[in-house]
Amino acid sequence: MPWCQKCKVEYREGFTVCSDCGSELVAELLDTTDDTDETQTCELDSDHEALLATVYDLREAEIIASLLEQNGIPVMLKQRGAGEFMMILGNFNFFDIEIYVPSSLLETARALLKQD
Repeated sequence: MPWCQKCKVEYREGFTVCSDCGSELVAELLDTTDDTDETQTCELDSDHEALLATVYDLREAEIIASLLEQNGIPVMLKQRGAGEFMMILGNFNFFDIEIYVPSSLLETARALLKQD
C-alpha cells in the first residue's frame, strides 16, 4: 500500500499523491525521525493556522475552499459547536464555519477573496 512520507498516512492502491499535502506517495514508509527531531506533519500543520473568514453557510464555505485550493492554498474548515452533528441530523447549520489557511498564505488568500 502507498504511504505519504510527510503525513504518515496510508492510501489504497492506485493513489500516487497525498490529498492532504500533495507529496508523492511511496511504497514503504521510512522511519526518518531520530530522538531529536519531531515527526513531520502536513503543510497546514507545519505553518500556524490563521483564521481567514467565518461564514454561516456550508455551501459558501465549500466554494471559498475550492477557490483557495485551486490557487494552491491548503484549507481547513472547522464548524464550531454541534455544527457537524446538526448537519447530519437535519441538513441545516446553526453554527459558524471557520475557514483556516496557513499563516504564511493568509494575505494571498485575502487578496483572492477580494477579487471575487
